[in-house]
Amino acid sequence: MRASIWLALALAIVAAGAFASRDASALPPAKIYEVDTTAADPAGTLHNCDFPAPNGCSLVGAINQANLSNSSLGPDSIVFKIGQGGVQTITPSSQLPAITQPVIIDGTGQDQGTNTCGDGLAPCVILDGTSAGPANGLIISSNGVTVKGLAIVHFSAGIEVKTGINSAIKGNFVGTANGTTAGPNSTGVAVDLGASDITIGGTTSTERNVISGNNNDGVYNDGANVTIEGNYIGTSSDGISALPNEVGIDMHSGGATIGGTDAGAGNLISGNQAGGNGVGLLIHHASAMVEGNLVGLNAAGTGAVPNDTGINLQVAGEVTIGGTTPEARNVISGNDQGLFVISAGTIISGNYIGTNAAGDAAVPNATYGIMLESAYNAMIGGPDAGSRNVISGNGLCKVTTSA
Repeated sequence: MRASIWLALALAIVAAGAFASRDASALPPAKIYEVDTTAADPAGTLHNCDFPAPNGCSLVGAINQANLSNSSLGPDSIVFKIGQGGVQTITPSSQLPAITQPVIIDGTGQDQGTNTCGDGLAPCVILDGTSAGPANGLIISSNGVTVKGLAIVHFSAGIEVKTGINSAIKGNFVGTANGTTAGPNSTGVAVDLGASDITIGGTTSTERNVISGNNNDGVYNDGANVTIEGNYIGTSSDGISALPNEVGIDMHSGGATIGGTDAGAGNLISGNQAGGNGVGLLIHHASAMVEGNLVGLNAAGTGAVPNDTGINLQVAGEVTIGGTTPEARNVISGNDQGLFVISAGTIISGNYIGTNAAGDAAVPNATYGIMLESAYNAMIGGPDAGSRNVISGNGLCKVTTSA
């Protein structure tokens, strides 16, 4: 009898140990894949990515390996250690694999001490779609993907976020490789209906994306709860001159916070021009909170880098432009047209329209400050002192209405 009890205890201990082996500590840890070649490698044969470079690991191979990962300890990482460092260009010959597992794609380490790129300069890793055909640069079809430290040029869409939540796009150049000349994608960053809780940019200079030089939209959004903050959209990387998209941000549907009240959260949305049809921020069939942005100015807020139209609201959802605190104030100045509103229920409060960022000198919108056309129940200003807009210095008129 006693022997049977001891046997049962032993079996229980073995079973418990087997169960414990299935916990997180026994699962594969997050991996680091080191891309060490610029080879296009469309078949993904260069996939010896589990070991430190140089081992023959292409970007295609690294994405394929990361897609096979089953780590539960956080996302894997794809980093770049190509040659002796410095700027390197990867030119895919076809569509790269979609990203289907959480991963961090990080080009910031490619400099490798050369001090020729990254760290406040243009990215070290250029992803160039010139030879890829009608392809997108990176396609995100997973939760929890981060893309940072890349320059992405000459694709249909530089980055497409198709599905998933909690992905981030930070510290990239999209539509320009060097921050001064265009390498246009058709669209810079596209967020689709299946995606939500996506962050584009951040509040520090290292998280800032430069999304400029694209043929159509810099950012196109159909996603929900998207945050677009701290970016330069339509300007050079120094924020001084225009590097136009046709439309800086196109809020086609969904919802977004554009800018914010935290230090560094405001976007620079300037320089978006297309023969009179360019728009800094276009909102239609979407809801948005627009706070703390410079629209039509340089990064210092002292001079004009015009959009054709600063902000254009076309039958939008719930939209608030500005707020009651200085941090929420947008400065919408230096454009050909300031705001054009065909939308019901829009709130425009606490902004400077036609002045510099300090509000003490004119930087005129060439025609009107605000144009309201069939804008029913719109509120311009508000009952509180902080809601007051300063609309001054504009070329033709401050506010124009049209039935």
